[in-house]
This record gives sequence, structure tokens and C-alpha cells, in this order.
Amino acid sequence: MPTANATEALKRTEMVVVPVPILSDVVIADDLVVPSGIVDLPSFRRWAQSDDFPKRGRIDYYHDRITVDLSMEQLRP
Repeated sequence: MPTANATEALKRTEMVVVPVPILSDVVIADDLVVPSGIVDLPSFRRWAQSDDFPKRGRIDYYHDRITVDLSMEQLRP
């Protein structure tokens, strides 16, 4: 399970993968924390629909993993 090193990994790759179940809060960035208690897709969905869900980045649940991607897309007109 990622620890404080998740922030360092994010600085290098801009993507972090967190295995589920999450037993303690995982700090990804200063304003992005994956809370403890996410043990399956229904608990992830509850978090995703709450006011605590981050407003930036792409956060996905796939095959018992939460993927956090904070890279910015380059859109061209």
C-alpha cells in the first residue's frame, strides 16, 4: 500500500495506483486524499458522489485498484 512515497511517485509520473481495500487514508497530493474505508466498488461510488471527492484529476476504480492521474491533457483547437 502506498505511503508517503505516493507523493514522490506522483511528482515523477503524475499517476498513482492504490490497491483496495484502503485501511488508512492515502495522501496523494496536498489537496487529494483517498480516504480509508474504500473496500469495493460500492464504497468507491459513495466516495465519488460525496462532496469530499476531488474536483481535479482523473480517479478511476478498476480491478480492485484506484488509479489517480493528475496529468493535464493537452487540447488543441
